[in-house]
Amino acid sequence: IDDTIMTRRGRMDTVRLYSPCPTTNTGVLCPYADVAINDLSSQYRIVALTARFQSCMKNTHRWLAANGLDEMPVMFATQMHPYDHSRIAFKAAAIQYLQDE
Repeated sequence: IDDTIMTRRGRMDTVRLYSPCPTTNTGVLCPYADVAINDLSSQYRIVALTARFQSCMKNTHRWLAANGLDEMPVMFATQMHPYDHSRIAFKAAAIQYLQDE
């Protein structure tokens, strides 16, 4: 999700994402990302894959809904991935899982 369909305006967007307080103010939709996803979803199975931990699940779903992407399924990490190498490994395994489905 980050840097593919949304951008962050600063550190406070990240803080709000992980906050227990309900919010949709966690980033800005990239121009036309919603249009592209909705168009592609008629031909392909579109899944948002994120290394975000499940604690930010509710705010992620709120943000997607606020940006017209509430129908898109999301795969979240089941454990924290604080470093790039663990995020990359998680995403590679998740992509393999989706391909094998």
